[in-house]
Amino acid sequence: MKISKYSPIKILGGGISGLTAAIFLKNAGYDPIIYEKNTQCGSGRHGDIEGLETWNFNLNPIQFLKFLNIPLNFNYKSENQFKIHFDNYPSLDVYDENPFFYLVKRGRDSGDLDKELQSYALSIGCEIRFNFSPKIENMSIIATGSNSAKAYIQGYTFKTDLPNQTHLFLNESLTKSGYGYLIIWDGNATLSVAYKKKDNKGRQILNKLIQVSQNKLDINIPKDNQKYGSYGSFDIDTPKIDQFGKLYVGEAGGFQDYLFGFGMNYAIYSSYYAVKSLVDKIDFMKSINQNIFPHMKASLVNRYFYEKLSEKNKYQICKILSKSDNPLKILRKRSNYSIKKQLMFKLFNKKLKSI
Repeated sequence: MKISKYSPIKILGGGISGLTAAIFLKNAGYDPIIYEKNTQCGSGRHGDIEGLETWNFNLNPIQFLKFLNIPLNFNYKSENQFKIHFDNYPSLDVYDENPFFYLVKRGRDSGDLDKELQSYALSIGCEIRFNFSPKIENMSIIATGSNSAKAYIQGYTFKTDLPNQTHLFLNESLTKSGYGYLIIWDGNATLSVAYKKKDNKGRQILNKLIQVSQNKLDINIPKDNQKYGSYGSFDIDTPKIDQFGKLYVGEAGGFQDYLFGFGMNYAIYSSYYAVKSLVDKIDFMKSINQNIFPHMKASLVNRYFYEKLSEKNKYQICKILSKSDNPLKILRKRSNYSIKKQLMFKLFNKKLKSI
């Protein structure tokens, strides 16, 4: 696709991938226009807390944002400890001197990641046209988020006076394919469950999430909570470039972690390589094949085995993390696209992609 500094580059979608793509383009001397269907970026979010994981890519995510000259004007918190819960086994504490992830809040409030990326994009001259849903044919970058549901998230956000804490629920009674989590940070709480379609039990899974959190933590959800739901789309085979040369980034391109559904790093990295291909004429597919696909393939292999684990197996693995002085190193090693994982991906390609 040919672009020029004398004509705008059009981006469909104002989420993390669309906003970061616009910022990269503007910093390179181009004039991007974002078309966002809502009245503000982050309007489709729920004030939920998410994590920028530190084990999937080589650079620490905060260091990578600095490298990209994106100011850290959003609120974030490093998290280097959490507690894991089970139905039939004692809870485990996992600690590392380095952060497992950086917590950020998603939404349209001051300090939220989406809001502050939007503010910075506007401050450097990016144009954002709200309440617009133009034809996809006229776009250069597609950053519209998920097009199909591969996994689901349901949960609650609410205010609390409880101290900061992070919990992971691997209770088999809650979900066999996914996990639950509770994050409390500066008076904001997110209690959610992530699961695949085969575990979908409608309202029952939310009731079980509340029950598990009350049993393990004696936490009560206030009546003025906000219930929310969303879905994710991780698919290495989703087209990344269409026949007209449009580039698909973030979840629109299927860029997401297969194992636990982390997507923000994938949104930023895929946008970065998309812009590099437009500005510096660096082949987009070659870049993502070298820098993104290995992480996705490794997470797909890990997802395959995760779904075969019993609660006892999960407890035994987590016990190793709990006893380790450097559990983050273990996570990074298991997330690496090793020769063994490469062999498994080639031998069981069709079987892996069917999960």
